[in-house]
Amino acid sequence: MCSKNIYYHGSKVTPEERVIAIGQRGAFHGSTVWLTGLPAFCLDGDNIRCGLNKNLGFSDVDREENIRRVAEVSKLFAEAGLMCIVSFISPFEKDRAHARRLHEECKLPFIEVFVDTPLAICEERDVKGLYQKARNGQIKNFTGIDGLYERPLDPDITIDTATTSAEKAIESIIALLAERGVLSPTLISSVRELFIDDLTKQQILVDLDDIPRLSITKVRYPTQLSPDRESFIPLLD
Repeated sequence: MCSKNIYYHGSKVTPEERVIAIGQRGAFHGSTVWLTGLPAFCLDGDNIRCGLNKNLGFSDVDREENIRRVAEVSKLFAEAGLMCIVSFISPFEKDRAHARRLHEECKLPFIEVFVDTPLAICEERDVKGLYQKARNGQIKNFTGIDGLYERPLDPDITIDTATTSAEKAIESIIALLAERGVLSPTLISSVRELFIDDLTKQQILVDLDDIPRLSITKVRYPTQLSPDRESFIPLLD
């Protein structure tokens, strides 16, 4: 809860003015893409826990505070016109709902991406052996083992990385961002192939014979050195 002596000051710079100020092209792109799901090889958010949230542990209370802080920071990035990608386990539905509400109150896009990967696949990708340590009791309250993970009730998009490649997952997320108006649709337009097959090429060459053509050749005129001896002057009849 905020102190009674603290007052929130809203920005006087509109999103449209901010686009110009930071040199963006087109519309305002400030938004947050929130990735949630079981960890694959480490506790997502390790970098934040090494700095901003280094005083927090992994109790339910600390995890709630961890996500609250991250939600506030991502909102600030989004307000600045940046697209902020958040990759946290964020195991509790109420915390993710709070993050969404925080953005929606400021009219900022919030995209919840449920990275729905089966536990067995997460353990296969666990190069640090954290899941095994959790099963051996060496790590307590580890999400997916003895720590609760509440599946999103209504995510904006669900990605099953067991059956979806990283490239396809990225394409799906970018397509959704374009659909929501966060990104320009031109970013997802298909590439127009300029190469043609041999049969089509031969047909085009045949069609060229029926097209009027004008042959242009080089005409060389005799020249003489200019009086200042710095250039040549053409001798024309």
